[in-house]
Amino acid sequence: MINKFNATFESYWHDNEFHLFNKDNEDDAKTLFNALRQNNNADNNSSQFYFDITPYSYQKEILDKLKAEREVHNRYKNLLVAATGTGKTIISAFDYKRFVLENPNSKNRLLFVAHREEILKQSLDVFRMILRDKNFGDLWVGRYEPSQIEHLFISIQTFNSKEFTENIREDFYDYVIIDEFHHSAAKSYKKLLEYVKPKILLGMTATPERMDGQDITEYFDNRIAAEIRLEEAINRRIPVFVK
Repeated sequence: MINKFNATFESYWHDNEFHLFNKDNEDDAKTLFNALRQNNNADNNSSQFYFDITPYSYQKEILDKLKAEREVHNRYKNLLVAATGTGKTIISAFDYKRFVLENPNSKNRLLFVAHREEILKQSLDVFRMILRDKNFGDLWVGRYEPSQIEHLFISIQTFNSKEFTENIREDFYDYVIIDEFHHSAAKSYKKLLEYVKPKILLGMTATPERMDGQDITEYFDNRIAAEIRLEEAINRRIPVFVK
């Protein structure tokens, strides 16, 4: 048990996600004080965002790979493969945030597509948190109706049932994210993929290999832009419980 404790401590001690704290350093003391105060404020009012969120080192690596795909290789249709729990939605939110910063004079319209209401709700919360905007985006799924469509989190069922393609032009959205992209072989997704013409298309999945053998990379020049599989996440001691 003692050996296990020592090994765990050493892994945390050398982890780049942690910062050395020196109680005699005025800046370190101030940083700790502000972090504790902000955490207390966040607990008292969860609807406000009092702290900055930064991506983990492995998430930064993936973000850099996505950037290289676009800026170096001119590939703007990108497939992200990330094991469940490694925070692929967080990565997509940071990637979109960077896109917004790089296009300050654009409306940066966003379409986030998933097949379940729960996923859409969680994803909207993540984007609001990363963008520090509690009013960002609207849901269009089940009983939820949007007040605007420029930043929309929509189910694939709603997309197909609301005559979406007849009311919104194909290039309306600048950035389109499709979660659980392994479902893309279904007819409902093919209609979406054949219609939308965004500046950036980001597909996300934890399981790109389908049981029927269909290749989902065909939409992305037959390549995976960035990936982190479960085995790698475990080997790197990534907290895969983070959603």
